[in-house]
Amino acid sequence: MVEHIEAPDTYQARKVIKRLYESQNFKIQEEVKLDTVTNNMEEEIWPPYQADMLLTKEFIIELDPQTPDKGKSKGHGTKRRRNKDQWRDKNIKKQLDIPTVRLIPSDILQQTDKQILDEIEWQLNRANLQE
Repeated sequence: MVEHIEAPDTYQARKVIKRLYESQNFKIQEEVKLDTVTNNMEEEIWPPYQADMLLTKEFIIELDPQTPDKGKSKGHGTKRRRNKDQWRDKNIKKQLDIPTVRLIPSDILQQTDKQILDEIEWQLNRANLQE
Protein backbone atom coordinates (compact mmCIF):
# COMPACT_ATOMS: atom_id res chain seq x y z
CA MET A 1 0.00 0.00 0.00
CA VAL A 2 1.34 3.42 -0.96
CA GLU A 3 1.32 5.99 1.83
CA HIS A 4 -0.24 9.32 0.92
CA ILE A 5 2.07 12.24 1.74
CA GLU A 6 0.57 15.71 1.82
CA ALA A 7 2.23 18.96 0.89
CA PRO A 8 2.90 21.31 3.83
CA ASP A 9 0.24 23.76 2.55
CA THR A 10 -2.38 21.00 2.51
CA TYR A 11 -1.46 19.91 6.02
CA GLN A 12 -1.68 23.49 7.32
CA ALA A 13 -4.97 24.08 5.47
CA ARG A 14 -6.45 21.01 7.19
CA LYS A 15 -5.47 22.45 10.56
CA VAL A 16 -7.17 25.76 9.74
CA ILE A 17 -10.36 24.05 8.55
CA LYS A 18 -10.45 21.88 11.69
CA ARG A 19 -9.97 24.89 13.97
CA LEU A 20 -12.75 26.85 12.23
CA TYR A 21 -15.33 24.09 12.16
CA GLU A 22 -14.62 22.45 15.53
CA SER A 23 -15.45 25.79 17.16
CA GLN A 24 -18.82 25.62 15.36
CA ASN A 25 -19.59 22.17 16.82
CA PHE A 26 -18.88 20.19 13.64
CA LYS A 27 -17.49 16.66 13.83
CA ILE A 28 -14.54 16.27 11.49
CA GLN A 29 -13.32 13.03 10.01
CA GLU A 30 -10.28 12.87 7.77
CA GLU A 31 -9.52 10.56 4.86
CA VAL A 32 -13.00 9.02 4.76
CA LYS A 33 -13.64 6.27 2.21
CA LEU A 34 -17.01 6.61 0.53
CA ASP A 35 -17.54 2.98 -0.49
CA THR A 36 -21.09 3.49 -1.75
CA VAL A 37 -20.22 6.11 -4.40
CA THR A 38 -20.41 4.64 -7.91
CA ASN A 39 -19.49 5.94 -11.35
CA ASN A 40 -22.05 7.34 -13.80
CA MET A 41 -22.96 3.78 -14.87
CA GLU A 42 -23.56 2.77 -11.24
CA GLU A 43 -20.46 0.58 -11.20
CA GLU A 44 -18.28 0.28 -8.12
CA ILE A 45 -15.24 2.53 -8.11
CA TRP A 46 -11.93 0.94 -7.16
CA PRO A 47 -10.21 2.13 -5.15
CA PRO A 48 -13.18 3.82 -3.46
CA TYR A 49 -13.38 7.59 -3.52
CA GLN A 50 -11.76 9.03 -0.42
CA ALA A 51 -12.77 12.47 0.85
CA ASP A 52 -10.04 14.58 2.42
CA MET A 53 -12.44 15.70 5.14
CA LEU A 54 -16.04 14.90 6.04
CA LEU A 55 -17.76 17.47 8.26
CA THR A 56 -21.07 16.85 9.98
CA LYS A 57 -23.12 18.61 12.58
CA GLU A 58 -25.48 16.31 14.40
CA PHE A 59 -27.68 16.99 17.41
CA ILE A 60 -31.06 16.13 18.85
CA ILE A 61 -33.77 18.73 19.38
CA GLU A 62 -36.30 18.21 22.15
CA LEU A 63 -39.25 20.60 22.28
CA ASP A 64 -40.16 21.02 25.94
CA PRO A 65 -43.26 23.07 26.74
CA GLN A 66 -43.13 25.41 29.74
CA THR A 67 -45.98 26.78 31.78
CA PRO A 68 -46.06 29.89 33.98
CA ASP A 69 -48.96 28.44 36.03
CA LYS A 70 -48.27 28.35 39.76
CA GLY A 71 -47.79 24.84 41.10
CA LYS A 72 -47.23 23.39 37.63
CA SER A 73 -43.91 21.87 36.72
CA LYS A 74 -41.66 23.31 34.05
CA GLY A 75 -40.47 21.38 31.00
CA HIS A 76 -41.38 17.75 30.52
CA GLY A 77 -43.71 17.15 33.43
CA THR A 78 -42.56 16.23 36.89
CA LYS A 79 -39.17 16.76 38.47
CA ARG A 80 -38.62 13.01 38.13
CA ARG A 81 -39.29 13.13 34.36
CA ARG A 82 -36.98 16.14 33.93
CA ASN A 83 -34.25 14.29 35.84
CA LYS A 84 -34.81 11.27 33.58
CA ASP A 85 -34.52 13.57 30.52
CA GLN A 86 -31.19 14.94 31.81
CA TRP A 87 -29.79 11.44 32.27
CA ARG A 88 -31.03 10.41 28.83
CA ASP A 89 -29.28 13.46 27.33
CA LYS A 90 -26.05 12.63 29.19
CA ASN A 91 -26.15 8.96 28.16
CA ILE A 92 -26.76 9.79 24.48
CA LYS A 93 -23.91 12.33 24.53
CA LYS A 94 -21.56 9.90 26.27
CA GLN A 95 -22.45 6.80 24.23
CA LEU A 96 -23.22 8.23 20.79
CA ASP A 97 -21.52 11.63 21.00
CA ILE A 98 -24.75 13.38 19.98
CA PRO A 99 -25.70 16.40 22.10
CA THR A 100 -29.32 17.31 22.89
CA VAL A 101 -30.72 20.81 22.53
CA ARG A 102 -33.90 21.61 24.48
CA LEU A 103 -36.12 24.36 23.15
CA ILE A 104 -39.40 25.86 24.35
CA PRO A 105 -42.00 25.78 21.54
CA SER A 106 -43.69 29.05 22.56
CA ASP A 107 -40.28 30.80 22.52
CA ILE A 108 -39.52 29.44 19.04
CA LEU A 109 -42.77 30.91 17.75
CA GLN A 110 -41.84 34.36 19.07
CA GLN A 111 -38.12 34.45 18.23
CA THR A 112 -36.29 35.48 15.09
CA ASP A 113 -34.36 32.87 13.12
CA LYS A 114 -31.12 34.37 14.45
CA GLN A 115 -32.30 34.10 18.08
CA ILE A 116 -33.25 30.45 17.56
CA LEU A 117 -29.91 29.61 15.92
CA ASP A 118 -28.01 31.51 18.62
CA GLU A 119 -29.80 29.51 21.34
CA ILE A 120 -28.99 26.23 19.59
CA GLU A 121 -25.31 27.19 19.22
CA TRP A 122 -25.15 28.31 22.86
CA GLN A 123 -26.52 24.96 24.05
CA LEU A 124 -24.19 23.01 21.74
CA ASN A 125 -21.18 24.98 23.05
CA ARG A 126 -22.31 24.31 26.62
CA ALA A 127 -22.70 20.58 25.88
CA ASN A 128 -19.17 20.44 24.42
CA LEU A 129 -17.70 22.24 27.44
CA GLN A 130 -19.27 19.66 29.76
CA GLU A 131 -17.41 16.77 28.08
